[in-house]
Amino acid sequence: MVNRFRRLSPPGASALSSWRLDASAEELRALLGSRLGGSPARVTLGSPGPAFDEGLVRATADGGAEIHLHGGQGVARALRAWLAERGFREDPAVPEPAGSASEMPTAAAAHAAFLRAESPRTARAWLAFAAEDAPTVLAQGAALDVTARARWARERLRHARWAEALESPPDLVIAGPANAGKSSIFNAWLRTARATVADAPGTTRDRIGETLRLGSGAAAWTLRLVDTAGIWDAAAGVDAEAGRITERAVAQAWRVLWVFDAASPPGPRARAALVQARPHDLRMLHRTDLEHSWDPAELRAGPWLEGSIRNEGPACIARIEAALLASLGPVPEDGAWLPLGAGFRRRLSTWASARSGGG
Repeated sequence: MVNRFRRLSPPGASALSSWRLDASAEELRALLGSRLGGSPARVTLGSPGPAFDEGLVRATADGGAEIHLHGGQGVARALRAWLAERGFREDPAVPEPAGSASEMPTAAAAHAAFLRAESPRTARAWLAFAAEDAPTVLAQGAALDVTARARWARERLRHARWAEALESPPDLVIAGPANAGKSSIFNAWLRTARATVADAPGTTRDRIGETLRLGSGAAAWTLRLVDTAGIWDAAAGVDAEAGRITERAVAQAWRVLWVFDAASPPGPRARAALVQARPHDLRMLHRTDLEHSWDPAELRAGPWLEGSIRNEGPACIARIEAALLASLGPVPEDGAWLPLGAGFRRRLSTWASARSGGG
């Protein structure tokens, strides 16, 4: 058996570096010390010469070992030379996991976000994150073997959708065919006359956004509610450009509330847009107090909310809010730690999907 090692963490200087060693159990114990076992143990590297670093070591379930050291380039050079002297051959490094370090909030960045927070729930989320920031959490995960790390990462991602919603006010875009009642829902939700409402298609030609606060007291959080021009097949000129603005808003949205009129069948463009809706988007069959002229089941687009702003008002909005909250998963406990930062969530997702033996 040829003794091998490879770097698990991304190349270059960092706060932490992780390495995989493959050799017989006897050789690994001779190299790393008799305390090598399933639980992380402190190890000093460099014997029999001068020590060059102190870190954590643990045996993996498949018979190898992982060591976690400081991430300086000098440490990496010393480790490579030390292992090469003992007959270890280096394998190519594994590709860098998704999520770069620049996308992972540090404690300092979390404190700054706490000061800028627009809602109580957001402020508390950033404060909890600052106490245990991304580098600290990644160090905890790196000390586990592949199987245990995957379970640990899945647990850390339990409130990932809430983290995405709270780290900055996200855009909830209202989209759908022209004259389906999108602006009526927008106004009723905001309890204001911010958007112009009329019975002619194409009244809304630009995206209109307003901050909306959901919840109350310490549980309150905010999003940006965006009204858009309708998606309709006969659009031309400025109306066609308005449609393109809507398509861009939909592509960039955190969530989309698709609004369709029960009394007016959608055209081909609106149907095609809905087919590409994401799993957590919401679908609303509006004006259900009118005679239905089509069946939304024919679109095979998932569950639909139903209602009429004109007849139900607050009750209709309450159903939309309840569906939006349900799409976020379990509500975090007060002060719970959330995986804030898109790059950080991608890194955890990489670990969560890893299989034993793949590093």
